Amino acid sequence: MKKLSLVITLLLVLAFGFFFFAPAALLDTWFLHKNNSVLRLSNTEGSLWSGEGQIIVHLPGAEGLKLPKAHWRVSPIAALTGRISGRLSAADGSLSADFDAVQGGQHLREVKLKMPMTSLAMALMLSALSPEGETTLAFPQLSIQNGVPAGEGDLLWQNASLFLPNTSKRLNLGDVRAHLSLSANGMSFVISNQGGQARLSGMGSISGARATQLDLAIVPTEDLGADIQVALAQLGRSEAGGGFKISKP
Repeated sequence: MKKLSLVITLLLVLAFGFFFFAPAALLDTWFLHKNNSVLRLSNTEGSLWSGEGQIIVHLPGAEGLKLPKAHWRVSPIAALTGRISGRLSAADGSLSADFDAVQGGQHLREVKLKMPMTSLAMALMLSALSPEGETTLAFPQLSIQNGVPAGEGDLLWQNASLFLPNTSKRLNLGDVRAHLSLSANGMSFVISNQGGQARLSGMGSISGARATQLDLAIVPTEDLGADIQVALAQLGRSEAGGGFKISKP
């Protein structure tokens, strides 16, 4: 009887020890990898309850997007109900979000992400246009069920500019805004801007198979010069009134 009590006590100690000192990698293994999440963690440090790691986002039609290294804090009490609940944040303030993770999906609230457009361009394979500026992504609510993200948010691209092919000049677009909708069908967006050398308006979508649809109007608000006019005409087609239309496919 004493041996049985000793074994039970030892097992309880080990169970509580594992619970309170669970490694940080379990956050990825249990709640992200097993659910085919668009979010993954790498290079984790610390514990499940307080740790940090590199977050990688796999969005429809995009390469893996590496976010700033983030720190998280998780409530052990919530974990007793099978739910991992906590907050993500980056030391430089470039990332913040509240999250709940259960088997089958994740729910994020008040998601805010700031990063250079150059980093986002690599993920979206737009590096050839050498976009510059700072981007801010905001999602009030974002759910990920069985690896499929769903939610609506906004992307603000400040001091936006693009390098135009076959020229040595950049096109200043001012502040560009895109309203994003994520669903099982992929990502759709509506785009517009304020300021800059041209007015933008249009919409598009990117599916999980990386099939891209785009209908974008570009109307210069000043004399851009012959070389920029030619470059825009090569990207799309000339429209009445000096504008250009870019359509894909």
